[in-house]
Amino acid sequence: MKLLLMLGLISSLFPRVVHADRSRAGWWLGTFSKAEISSSWNGWMETQVRNNLESGRVDQLLFRTGLLYSVGEHEMGLLVGFIQTGSLLERRYSLQQGMTLAKWGNSKLTHRIRMEWRDFADNPDDALRFRYLARYSHKMDGYEAILWNEAFLNLTDESKNDQGVMERNRLFLGTQITLGTTKAEIGYMNQAILRGRENIFEHLGVMYWIF
Repeated sequence: MKLLLMLGLISSLFPRVVHADRSRAGWWLGTFSKAEISSSWNGWMETQVRNNLESGRVDQLLFRTGLLYSVGEHEMGLLVGFIQTGSLLERRYSLQQGMTLAKWGNSKLTHRIRMEWRDFADNPDDALRFRYLARYSHKMDGYEAILWNEAFLNLTDESKNDQGVMERNRLFLGTQITLGTTKAEIGYMNQAILRGRENIFEHLGVMYWIF
């Protein structure tokens, strides 16, 4: 059932791509850090810088932190994020669940479910969205091949934010390289931002440091 849900969310992107209204390029840099507190609890911290090559400016800055609780293959998280997009300030409160769905040979399939409440500064129209990420990885000598897709579903009244149920989709293809105790994830991301009157399709170079 979980696999069918994942495939359905991934496939929902493709009929829309043909009707792209606009495309642009950029790059994203990020750091992801997990610090052990106990055998079950971990602290989490991430930073991201998202740059738009069309304007030559940083489009968005993100800082997210919180706590993660692990039981076997399951992980629960309670996170808070602070985002600046131009002059717009936003807080995001998230409850998430992640787990390993399947393992075979050197391959692994995992998923992450995240419910996200978005609180905008100086704007009474808060928003709620559901995010589903499915990730496939295959280990090879010194690196991993990575493919993941994340669908964003809008749970807010469309009249408030001019978005339908399918709010955006991110599709990533790349590799993860191990460098001692640090990992670097490098690749290409296609982000479809679906806004009804104007859809935007971003072609992004991505580099994440994981430690």
